[in-house]
Amino acid sequence: MPELDKNMTLEELLMTLDDKEVSYVFSRSVESSDTKGYENAGLSKGWWNYKDGERHDYLNDIALMIRIDTAFQAKRILAQASAQAAQVLVDQLELKRNESIKHRSAVEVLDRTVGKPSQKVEQENSGESKLIIEFVNNWREVDED
Repeated sequence: MPELDKNMTLEELLMTLDDKEVSYVFSRSVESSDTKGYENAGLSKGWWNYKDGERHDYLNDIALMIRIDTAFQAKRILAQASAQAAQVLVDQLELKRNESIKHRSAVEVLDRTVGKPSQKVEQENSGESKLIIEFVNNWREVDED
């Protein structure tokens, strides 16, 4: 029976669980009791009773970590919506009525798949520091001086 390793990330801990246990810990992270946790995850009392007390504690510790880690919860919600959001961007590319929306959507898609264009930062050390920032627009390369 694995003990909860506090040095592991939440993602790593979730990888130690089977699918039903993952469903339970996510459900339990928002519920006030073990019973509500397994019931709302669609699991039976028999499934829960088959686990030993140490496993109960392990699962509940992970559920508590999820409850505490609100950033993880927000990331999970956004990840679930990302496919739909990507489809909206792609759909905007097909609009013929508004070139501005089409252009912004194309830039968003490219930024997320190819990456944003690099920004050049130069620093000279001659007693005083000088910072030059050049922004690259429309995916064109900037000529070096």
